[in-house]
Amino acid sequence: YVILQDLEFRGGLELWSYSGSMHHVKVLRCYVDGTGAVNGTINFFRNPTNEPAPEVWTFEGNGDISDIEIGYCTVINSDYDGIFVSASGNLWIHHNEIYNAGEDGIDLQGSNNLMEYNVVSKTNATGIKNMPHYGSGANNTIRGNLVLASGYAAGINVPNARNTKIYNNTVGATDFSAILGWQELNPLAYTTGGTTGFNDNQIYNNVFVGIVYIYTA
Repeated sequence: YVILQDLEFRGGLELWSYSGSMHHVKVLRCYVDGTGAVNGTINFFRNPTNEPAPEVWTFEGNGDISDIEIGYCTVINSDYDGIFVSASGNLWIHHNEIYNAGEDGIDLQGSNNLMEYNVVSKTNATGIKNMPHYGSGANNTIRGNLVLASGYAAGINVPNARNTKIYNNTVGATDFSAILGWQELNPLAYTTGGTTGFNDNQIYNNVFVGIVYIYTA
């Protein structure tokens, strides 16, 4: 039950949970300038055994991150993701502006996440992603976001999802506007329906300017 509000960070903001749980944390109306910093982003990590390259995290113990709100924040010039949360779910990421991210604009894990009304522009990788590497990826909603000029991945990337809704988003100025379907990930992702699958999702009322790539679904 911690609120970080109306703060400016030069470098980045990282919150770590080595044991136990981290929940009901809000980051509101904060400004993060990652110029010249390592990462330079808003990060929530749970139980990392070391600090390797992005997305090579290993999680141990009983640590858990849930019920996180990040809203009305601005993140610029990160050499990693703009917002990264390694969590079990119940994340509300809304009304943020992310510019010039070294990797993904918004990179979440888990289920029951809501990503809405964010602006993401100029990322080297994905604009908005919900990647279930270490947990389920179900019952997520991605709506009302504007994604422009994402890099080599896609504007929106939601693999291995179940019961997820993607609607009222606008994606443009990118080669791949969306990547959807089941992907064999490393580490292998799993959903609430098993180790593979992309089922019972609703994708509608989006403006995708660019290729929509669909894996096995």
